[in-house]
Amino acid sequence: MADEVNFDELAQKAMQSNGALEDVDTLYAHAFALPQWHFIARGAFPNVVPYVAANAAVADGQYMIRAFTDTDRLLRFAQENNLTEADGGALILSLPTDNIIDYLEQFMAEGVHGIWFNSDSGSDGFFAPLRQLRPLKAHLESIDES
Repeated sequence: MADEVNFDELAQKAMQSNGALEDVDTLYAHAFALPQWHFIARGAFPNVVPYVAANAAVADGQYMIRAFTDTDRLLRFAQENNLTEADGGALILSLPTDNIIDYLEQFMAEGVHGIWFNSDSGSDGFFAPLRQLRPLKAHLESIDES
C-alpha cells in the first residue's frame, strides 16, 4: 500500500480543502502506515538525531524535524540545502513508525514545534505539531475500529 501512495497528491488535496478532516485523515493514515520514516541524521553514533530547522514561512518560523516518506525526497532536500557528505550522499536515520511518537515527543522539551514531511522543492510537504501526533494517531485508530 505505502509504495503506491502519492503523498504529493494527498498533501495537495488536504491543503486545497483547507484541511478537511477526511483529507487530513487520509494523508496521515498513509504516513503512519509506512513501515518507517526517514530523517537526515545529525550527530555521531550513538547520539544521532534527526535534522531540525526552521523556515520563516512555515509555522511562524518554529523549529521542525524534517522527515521524509522516502529516501529520494530526503536526498533531494539534503542536496538542495548543502547537507550532503563529501560523496554527495546523506546520512540517513530511518526509524520504524511503530513507536515513532514516543521518540519524537522528546524533542518538544528542546523547543521543537513540529514535524515537516517532504520539505524538498520537488514535493508538496505537510506538517503537524509534535503535540498533535499522539491524538491524531489515536483518532485514526478509532476510525479503523469503527
